[in-house]
Amino acid sequence: MLPTEILLACLEAALIVVVAPGPDDILAISRGLTIRRHGSKCHD
Repeated sequence: MLPTEILLACLEAALIVVVAPGPDDILAISRGLTIRRHGSKCHD
């Protein structure tokens, strides 16, 4: 069985990878916010 320190480090690294947004997610969020802002100005 793996030592506890290695297991905890692996779980911590996996958690960071899962929680941190990737470049595609950041692009999608920023594009959605930008389109929403411009869309509200066009519909006035």
